[in-house]
Amino acid sequence: MTNDNLDRCLAEITERRRQAADLEQIGRHYQLEARFGIHVGIGGRVRRHGQKGTIVDTCRNRRLTRLKVLFDGTQYVVLCHVTANMEYETPTGWVLAAPVPAHCTS
Repeated sequence: MTNDNLDRCLAEITERRRQAADLEQIGRHYQLEARFGIHVGIGGRVRRHGQKGTIVDTCRNRRLTRLKVLFDGTQYVVLCHVTANMEYETPTGWVLAAPVPAHCTS
């Protein structure tokens, strides 16, 4: 394996670890799986304002983690809040995500 290949492999491992940590934080904070049966993951299908797309990455900005979504028929990734007008495709159909109730965040 060349140094370039090794560097690419290490970068990919680092990227996947970052994504996994971000998705774990999303799961802990929003509790979407426990509350709605929604599993948030890379490759997951979402719908926002009726437009369907695919989760392609995460983005942590300060303490807030957002999803990077590539909407069908577009070329650019859009940062989306996990629960703001977001529906997730589940085995039983589309499910609207709701924010964590205030009494559960303290």
